[in-house]
Amino acid sequence: MKVGFFFPGYGCQFVGMAKDFYDNNRIMQEYFEEAHQCLDKNFVKLCFASSETELAECENAYISLYLVGISLAAILQKEGVIPSVVAGYDVGEYTALSVAGSLNLPDAVYLLRKYAKNYTEFLENKNLKAIRIKGMEKEVIQKMCSSFANGAHEARITVIEKDDQCVLVGTKTALDLIEKECKKNPLIEIEETHLGGGIHASTVDAVVKNIKMYLEKVDFKECTIPFVAGV
Repeated sequence: MKVGFFFPGYGCQFVGMAKDFYDNNRIMQEYFEEAHQCLDKNFVKLCFASSETELAECENAYISLYLVGISLAAILQKEGVIPSVVAGYDVGEYTALSVAGSLNLPDAVYLLRKYAKNYTEFLENKNLKAIRIKGMEKEVIQKMCSSFANGAHEARITVIEKDDQCVLVGTKTALDLIEKECKKNPLIEIEETHLGGGIHASTVDAVVKNIKMYLEKVDFKECTIPFVAGV
């Protein structure tokens, strides 16, 4: 039987995640120690004894999810569970690349810190919002985005989760109008979601441009395990 490893992205973090594994596996403890040496941050305290608000900060969540992911993968591999393919959602792709042998831990936490810093600074200067729409075809959602976007206001589909479920990112004004329109149909579900999920739209092209220079400094190796990109 073939096995694939799929690593989650922002939004899956919670205080106490994988603590039982940390307490009982030296492999995981060593990864946390190495990250502490690289970034001078106590990830043990952050993951197991902080608050949900503190852990949800982009830099904290990105790197904590990465550490938990590579640790669990290493524990599984030690027990003989070897993946035939790896993939990741959002920042989970960094974890997948490390498990595939392409990206080492120091480079990964370096990139995740730079990414989080650039992304957080970008969001501080923008009046953006993210919502998830369930029960509406993506073609209809796209038409709404086009009709409610004008001048300084924009709305874009950033993640297509299903044919009738998408995540939108845009200015608060545009998304408020879309939300109001959707509420006219009781079969449509709308929920606000966190912007920490990453750079999926041209709305945040400035972040892509800034992080590119750091990506070019890292020596990515050939994957020893097939890696599937999330594009």
